Amino acid sequence: MNGFALLGRARCFWLRQSADTVMLEGCDPGVSFRTVHDPRSHITHTVISNSSDGAWPITRRRDEQLAT
Repeated sequence: MNGFALLGRARCFWLRQSADTVMLEGCDPGVSFRTVHDPRSHITHTVISNSSDGAWPITRRRDEQLAT
């Protein structure tokens, strides 16, 4: 993946080399999120959690669903 991260913060912006999607994800104590946009299909999905690790199991499952 190509992207950037701001040190001291958990904000990240990723452009995947193997896909045409754009992903923004991050976390802080008590919150986590990921937004993915696919410009080819015009589909955007966002997962927001009120815990530091809560978004990741859902985003992994969503990634599996979209891969099939």
